[in-house]
Amino acid sequence: MLAPGQTAGETETRRKASAFMNNLTASVSLLVLGFPVTTGSIRAAVFSWALIAIAIMRFVWMHFVPQGCLAPTTTTHAPINDLKLTSLEREAQQIVSWR
Repeated sequence: MLAPGQTAGETETRRKASAFMNNLTASVSLLVLGFPVTTGSIRAAVFSWALIAIAIMRFVWMHFVPQGCLAPTTTTHAPINDLKLTSLEREAQQIVSWR
């Protein structure tokens, strides 16, 4: 049998241990549930800021950069005489120039 003093002490110890375990369980569950939410929200914020930055850069490039800077360059083709021609191509060129 337990003395009344021991029963009160044991009950108080179990109550403190039970409260500690409940607090620990709540903390771990918040960590487990909150961790993916936190990383997901941070990732969403980073992606959204990246998209905003890209939209601003496109706006600046489309409206404030002179069009000559973005225009494609034209290539000049070498005259036919400068190219190395095969014998069939030379014959075809002579026939065309003969007419």
